[in-house]
Amino acid sequence: LFSLWRYNRGITAPIFLFTAGTVFTYLLLSRKENFAENPRVKKGIKRAFLLIGIGYLLRYPTPTFIDFSGVREWQWRVFFSVDVLHLIGFSLLIILLFAYFAEKTKINYYAAFGGAALLNIVLYPFVSQVNWIEIFPAPVAAYFYRGSGSLFPLFPWAAYVILGAILGTFLSKNSLAFRSIKFSLYIALLGILSIAISYGGKIIESSLFETYYFSQRFLDIFFERVGIVLLINSALSLIAIKVESIPQIIILIGRNTLLIYVVH
Repeated sequence: LFSLWRYNRGITAPIFLFTAGTVFTYLLLSRKENFAENPRVKKGIKRAFLLIGIGYLLRYPTPTFIDFSGVREWQWRVFFSVDVLHLIGFSLLIILLFAYFAEKTKINYYAAFGGAALLNIVLYPFVSQVNWIEIFPAPVAAYFYRGSGSLFPLFPWAAYVILGAILGTFLSKNSLAFRSIKFSLYIALLGILSIAISYGGKIIESSLFETYYFSQRFLDIFFERVGIVLLINSALSLIAIKVESIPQIIILIGRNTLLIYVVH
């Protein structure tokens, strides 16, 4: 039971992040205005900086706000470390950046977000090996690796949010797709493929190297979790086909995501 609970605990953040990217991008691209005229852009920037600000406020090192004389070194490390609110905030900014890039260069949104996610995943093994605190100031270095005490650095955690943006893009163009059995099956197949990549990587790496490089970089866990998140989305899509109405409490909660983020 403990192992099951612990495993489910590891799935919580990927579901949370993936959903944040899906919903944000769906709302952003559902508006058919140009990027500069889309009101969701301004709202998204405000939401991003609000999340980042609250993230720092929750870890503020002194109750006096202005007197830092009693703040110790470990308290500064805690203050600068990146948690889930910082991560979501910066990930939303990344989605906006690549949405702007896609519009200006006429690149497909799927290609833009897919490229951003792939870049994050590919760079992670290299980024994680760098001692960023020797390159950047502590507040900046904390966004790149766990060595500074960060729980959710941008690599590889932002990839979950950006992958959610791909699904959000699809739903913005096919708003009723989630009520299709075909859509549910496609999502399930993608989930199974992602899990297969995870376990296939384990087998290949363990047979080629004495040191299990793939596992050390958590990429196997990453693909496994992405697969599980997709399977959950597939299951929810199947349920949605049968559901005719959503309870009001669910709608109310869905309209107050900022509160949900902060309380969590």
